[in-house]
Amino acid sequence: MSGERFRLTIELNETDAKIEKKMIKYLAKKINKKIKRAGMAGIDTIKPDIKRWIYDSTTLVQLRSASKLRGDLGLTSTLADRASDQIATAVAESITATFKPWDNKLTGGGNLTVKVQGSDFANLLGASWAKYTTEKGDSIPWLSWLLERGDDIIITGYEVEYGNFGRSGQGRMTGDGSGGGMAFRIDPSFSGTKDRNFITEALTGPDQLKEIRKLLVKFITY
Repeated sequence: MSGERFRLTIELNETDAKIEKKMIKYLAKKINKKIKRAGMAGIDTIKPDIKRWIYDSTTLVQLRSASKLRGDLGLTSTLADRASDQIATAVAESITATFKPWDNKLTGGGNLTVKVQGSDFANLLGASWAKYTTEKGDSIPWLSWLLERGDDIIITGYEVEYGNFGRSGQGRMTGDGSGGGMAFRIDPSFSGTKDRNFITEALTGPDQLKEIRKLLVKFITY
């Protein structure tokens, strides 16, 4: 009827504290779901950058070129090209993320942890291209030498003679193993240990860390 007014009354049967508790619980669930989904999606966008950083590292660039490093390791150009791509791909695909959600009180969580490349390098060192067998039947774990041996002397009584020969076309191992002051080790410019090598350096530079952080923040906040 014209001019009549209706009044709607809402009666709350729970205390303010219970209502607040339910609201916080609901918010925690929604926020956790959003951050987890966004963070995982962000991981896929980082993979191409990681692959590029590894592939373009100085060490792998040298492996793919007619360099002393390729001669030192005895790699053919075909193996060097294949290994460079496989190393970069394997590292990029190793990236994982774990999210610790907030509890129902919106405390104790909210941490997104991103990990790239296991410290044991098992995904790389176990691959067929990480080593080769010489004509004499010796196994050469060349990638392990690069990643783990540092400046250790690897072979005594031999050294590399550089030139247009050997399987690499860049050099060959000479010597009879009797010593005479001859020894072989990885060039210090490229030698690495498990804690510091061309992979860790390619991933932990300030520009790389800044890019990873930027991409993750973008996905979490938008």
